[in-house]
Amino acid sequence: MDLSLPIEQLKSVGPRNLPRLAKLGIKSVKDLLWHFPVRYEDYSRVIPISEIEPGQKVNIQGEVLKINNRMIFPKRMSITSALVGDETGAVKVVWFNQSFIANSLREGTLVSLAGKANLDKHGLYLSSPTYEKINDIEFKNYNLTHTGGLIPVYPDTEGVTSKYLRFLIKPILKDLDVADPLPEKIISKHKLPSLKDAVYKIHYPSNNEEVQQAKERLAFDDLLLFQLKA
Repeated sequence: MDLSLPIEQLKSVGPRNLPRLAKLGIKSVKDLLWHFPVRYEDYSRVIPISEIEPGQKVNIQGEVLKINNRMIFPKRMSITSALVGDETGAVKVVWFNQSFIANSLREGTLVSLAGKANLDKHGLYLSSPTYEKINDIEFKNYNLTHTGGLIPVYPDTEGVTSKYLRFLIKPILKDLDVADPLPEKIISKHKLPSLKDAVYKIHYPSNNEEVQQAKERLAFDDLLLFQLKA
């Protein structure tokens, strides 16, 4: 993909989001890929539902056993409630003003969930977790975009969430072919990853070591350019 391609030419970017992305300085594919995470949520471990504790950020996988929508008046708020279970137990899941989820996650759907566990007088529940459908309960973290591994959290703005940015970025990374301006001799001497690897791993690292390696490579490029300009 041409990194200079205007962002509006991506099929998932509509006219409504163009000014929002521009607020973040994103006008081209390169701007998008160089919009780096500010931190990561660690959902690298899938835990059994029976091990969930209040206040904990968790990644669970299971089957949607029940799901329904209801309205709260006079607040005009919709609440989507689901019961998700695995072989160790079941937990309640709640989303607010996202009634479309009930159509997406029908009973019997296998799902990966990542979010915070809360406790109230009715018991333990997950509040507005991120979700992804999965095909196999043994799928774990492989190739998950929003709910498995180290999940990137980006600088965002109204209408452009980290989830939306992940949705845009990850498909591009799969086929990324970027020319590396550094000679192989310098890369080898300083034990740096290639630019392609650094860009991929800054967004989707397997571990914290890969994050650090990617940051070092990208910082090296910035410093080198600064010196060349000087």
